[in-house]
Parts: sequence; C-alpha cells; structure tokens
Amino acid sequence: MEKFHKHLWPAGLPEPPLPRERTERRDASEHRQRILEVAQHLFAEHGIDVVSMHQ
Repeated sequence: MEKFHKHLWPAGLPEPPLPRERTERRDASEHRQRILEVAQHLFAEHGIDVVSMHQ
C-alpha cells in the first residue's frame, strides 16, 4: 500500500508538498535522555509513588 494516496486537486493549482519526515534535534534527544536518567534515579531513591513531575 502506498504511503500517500493520490487525491483530486483543482486544476491550475500547484500540488501541496509531500510531508517530510521530522528529524529530531540532537539537543532534544540529549535532554530526553537526561530526563529519563534523573527520573530513574528519583524512582530508585524515593519510590515511584512519591516522585512528582515537579521534582
């Protein structure tokens, strides 16, 4: 099955661009990894029921 379906488009109008795959910024990936590391540490130290999003 094709990823994109051919659609009817009004004559004379340019076709819209195909969606591009998003690329993740390197710093976003690093921040996500750091958040997961800190969360894992807090869960291990205090327990999952005690840790909040504000810590």
